[in-house]
Amino acid sequence: MRFTSYENKRWATLSEAAHYCGLTERTIYNLIGDGLIRSSLVKRLNASRGRRLVDLYSLDAWIEKGLMQVGPPPSNPNQEPRTKEEES
Repeated sequence: MRFTSYENKRWATLSEAAHYCGLTERTIYNLIGDGLIRSSLVKRLNASRGRRLVDLYSLDAWIEKGLMQVGPPPSNPNQEPRTKEEES
């Protein structure tokens, strides 16, 4: 597999965007359809086909939104069990 540097890159194909963030192309396409990330269909005038490009900045912003969500506290597997005297 070829290494692609995404540094300073703004637009990417569906495949590149999926590789960039570790999601599937279908998930990226669904995010576009749901209006959660931006994309552009680039094609020539009167062409029946084109290329869908994903705005990596909007993808980053969507991913970073998830950082603000509160989840359960992480478990500490190395923690010693507390005795009943310590709990009181």
